[in-house]
Amino acid sequence: MLNYITKKLENGVKCYIVPKKGYAEKKAMIAFNYGSCNTEFIYNGKTIKQTKGIAHFLEHKMFDGSADIFSEFEKLGASANAFTNFTTTAYHFNCTENFEKAFELLMKMVSSLDTTEESVEREKKIIGQEIKMYNDDIGWQVYFNGLKCAYSDNNVRYSVAGTLESIEDINCEDLYNAYKAFYTADNCCIIVVGDVDENNVLKLANENLHLGEKCAEKITKQEDEINNDIEKKEKNIPKNVFNIDFREDIETNDIAYRIALNEVMLEILCGKSSHLYNKLNYKGLISSELTADYLCGNDYGLRIIGGESNNIEEILSEISQGVERYVTFGISDENLKRVVKAVKNRNLFGNESLENICSAFADCFTKGIEVLDIYAKYDIIKSNDIREELKTFSRNNRVLSVVGG
Repeated sequence: MLNYITKKLENGVKCYIVPKKGYAEKKAMIAFNYGSCNTEFIYNGKTIKQTKGIAHFLEHKMFDGSADIFSEFEKLGASANAFTNFTTTAYHFNCTENFEKAFELLMKMVSSLDTTEESVEREKKIIGQEIKMYNDDIGWQVYFNGLKCAYSDNNVRYSVAGTLESIEDINCEDLYNAYKAFYTADNCCIIVVGDVDENNVLKLANENLHLGEKCAEKITKQEDEINNDIEKKEKNIPKNVFNIDFREDIETNDIAYRIALNEVMLEILCGKSSHLYNKLNYKGLISSELTADYLCGNDYGLRIIGGESNNIEEILSEISQGVERYVTFGISDENLKRVVKAVKNRNLFGNESLENICSAFADCFTKGIEVLDIYAKYDIIKSNDIREELKTFSRNNRVLSVVGG
């Protein structure tokens, strides 16, 4: 079981401290519940709609406040970075020395935005190159083509970085509006992992993290129609790369339960010890690993099965047969217990990676849950819960994304 301390700073920021006694490395992350999906919001009574890619663009511009803030971290022996996804923007560093100074620098960096129109214009070229790189990546193509098929209006269908066209519309005012709306104390958490003094961490955070008080009201969308059931991009490669995505029918607000249920269900259906995985391997239908991931938010949920094969129609048939087998005959309690144990053992709770621990806390924070909420849900999953959820793996809920010949 993972042990951690939860505290609130004087300004309301949630602080998670995960003690790792004897560890030389330390890591700190400041995460905001703000990502690429949050382009529409209400702030100071006004409805604001921003262009796609602005959260990622703002992440880049938060490093503008110093001549070279990366060098400042390096001088302290710390390695700093940041990321943006659909729901989160996070800034982090790891180090083995000078933790306090690096922590202060990280908090100072996110406590204000200092950029210019000239700097914004320069950044468009840099991010434009990043977008072109993603556009050439086969894994990225198959992933986002699947999301575009699965959703007709939800912002999860769009690339986190935006498009070459959308970033051209971004200006200083947009960035400052986004910063003021979302970089707030009630929309932020701190995660610190390592051999640190709890009281010192809290003291430093109270003294150095200065943010606005109230987050903007986010506007989300949820619609029922799949946009398109098949998307194929022609490319001359030896093996077709595919994602088979099944949209979730969201019937509960308990996102921790949704995560636990879908993780266990996917392991039962197509994990490495599953009948389906072994059959696909035996028949030579897949040339590498079969991946299975669950992507979710409060207003979206997608089960994504991916791999490489030139026999995708046969794989679709085998998946349908595998689903039907469990729907018809069910899952034994013994099999369920075995899989639940395996899923628990491979996730955060047995993982000593500081990076994974921080990312898991940030992800849960942006979903409005605690890390241990998911852990508690594993043990309440029943065989019939899996069976009922597998019924949603229907043709009407399925989309296919393929890159290849």
